[in-house]
Amino acid sequence: MAQLRKEITMTRGVVLAVTMILGSGLFGLPGLALEMGTPHEALAAWVLISLAMIPLIFIFSDLGVRFTTAAGLSRYAEEAVGPWGNNAVVYLMIGSVAFGMPAMSNIAAAYIVRLVGASESAVIPFSLLFIVAMTASNFFGVRATSAVNGLAFSTLAGLLVIVIAHNMGFIDRGLAALGETASGEEPLAFRSVASICALLFWAFLGWENLSYGLEEFQNPRRNIPVAFWGSFFVVTALYLLLALTSTGAALSGHSVGGAAGMADLLPRSFGEKGLIVVMILVLLANGNVWVFSISRMLYAGARDAILPAPLARLDGRGIPRLSLFVLLALFSAVTVMAPLTGLSTGQLVILVSQNFVFLFAFAIVAYWRLTRGAKRWLVSGGATLTSALLLSDLSWWVLFPAGLTAAGYLVWRRGAKG
Repeated sequence: MAQLRKEITMTRGVVLAVTMILGSGLFGLPGLALEMGTPHEALAAWVLISLAMIPLIFIFSDLGVRFTTAAGLSRYAEEAVGPWGNNAVVYLMIGSVAFGMPAMSNIAAAYIVRLVGASESAVIPFSLLFIVAMTASNFFGVRATSAVNGLAFSTLAGLLVIVIAHNMGFIDRGLAALGETASGEEPLAFRSVASICALLFWAFLGWENLSYGLEEFQNPRRNIPVAFWGSFFVVTALYLLLALTSTGAALSGHSVGGAAGMADLLPRSFGEKGLIVVMILVLLANGNVWVFSISRMLYAGARDAILPAPLARLDGRGIPRLSLFVLLALFSAVTVMAPLTGLSTGQLVILVSQNFVFLFAFAIVAYWRLTRGAKRWLVSGGATLTSALLLSDLSWWVLFPAGLTAAGYLVWRRGAKG
């Protein structure tokens, strides 16, 4: 059987990981956090959630080195609960991307509509075009995927330099606010900080998805930890810089709340349209790398006889072309059908969000079973507390991932008996 090619270097790994995490939340969440509490509470939440991610990075980095396979998180679940966990995670991830990627494409389409001045009726056509675009580069291999993501990251870095250089005074005020928060000068409401943390948690989702691309890493024992920790420090630095800037601006009397509040921090010469172009590029890179990872998951699932065997076929360049076509068709179908069934973009996001409680649980249990000593309890306990932040948003929608998990178990059991 043809094998996936090991074309992901250390640099490409870091870029893939960074662009897998960064999305529309980069410029939207700082303003949304300010609407949920005081500037000091929002800043405290950014710091706390950044620290809370450390145990999960430990877990995904450790498991990634142990299991350098395209099965990724599915393999971790098998280690956690036995063979049926592999089935469950494959179904959970398919359920996640089936609704999550159309939601992302709808968000990107909304930006495009605003950019070109089209009517709201154009959202679905633009969404379908965006799905084609974020899938297309994957047909040309890892190098093309890395090139697209590198371009988006470079553009994003340039925009951040502009924002930071234009608002150094706000950053100074944000640093002063951080000192006031740490010293206890400004009272914080625990419930408010916890709610903001739950919101900001979504900005850090994506490292679990990187696991599906680890089979293609060169020198995995060295490069996989660098990809996880390097991307963590880059992403955290970007988020905290924007958090300091938005906090400083809010305390200085500027209106920067809401999803588009950060646009007011750009020089007038740059304008709203410039920000929209960058956001579309960031979303394209984000979607592009998710398609890359999930196509590898489909390939691994077929290789393990969980999914139809044809999905395990690779072309002459080691690309799971059929998996990419299946994802393209799936995302397009859901994009068209969702509004016909009354599902809004927000509801699509809720469906996806519930799944991560289950997905993280499998990884945490796998790490706990494979490690020993104090580190086992410290890291697993910290990751459990971090994942608990998701529980504040649980609703009856949790039946969706519960059903997918149960389906994974039942299908495995039927196969085992047969």
